[in-house]
Amino acid sequence: MIDTIEDILIISRIQTGQIQLFANIGDVIGLLEEMQEYFIAQMQNQKGKSNIPLLFEHSLEMNQRMVLIDFRHLKQVLNKLIGNAIKFTDEGSILLKCELKSEKEFLFTVSDTGCGIPDVKKSVVFSPFRQADETVLSKKTGGSGLGLSIAKGLVELMGGKIWFESTAGKGSIFSFTIPFQTVGKL
Repeated sequence: MIDTIEDILIISRIQTGQIQLFANIGDVIGLLEEMQEYFIAQMQNQKGKSNIPLLFEHSLEMNQRMVLIDFRHLKQVLNKLIGNAIKFTDEGSILLKCELKSEKEFLFTVSDTGCGIPDVKKSVVFSPFRQADETVLSKKTGGSGLGLSIAKGLVELMGGKIWFESTAGKGSIFSFTIPFQTVGKL
């Protein structure tokens, strides 16, 4: 219940332009490794999820890890995408990937082998209070249908773009870009 209220407040702030960005210096790979560890621990406590590997790949060099970026909102976006991947994946794997799209832009990808999104629901994926299957899946997995709306809103506020590919019954790939500034070596 608290998560739903918090999500409603976040989407409201996004829609009314009340979200403020605060870039800070940090290790982007360190953040992603922490998130991987956190979600693996969470999955160990969920029935039927402990056997699903959450993999992490990156192609960054040591001098590309320390960046100036809004880590708080980046973490929120990744939490929503990884959380959905876990929620809708009962077998197979989940992959979190980070790479450079350009000299000043990251490309993040969260892919899963879950239930995927039916073609008829793809147009509403980023709409608030909507889910891929608003009958069976929402009863099975819960959620308010705000996670992807929040992710999209935050990515766009940070100057990035978000998109997805999905095949019903085979899984989904959510990708987004975020601009950053390099600050030096570790």
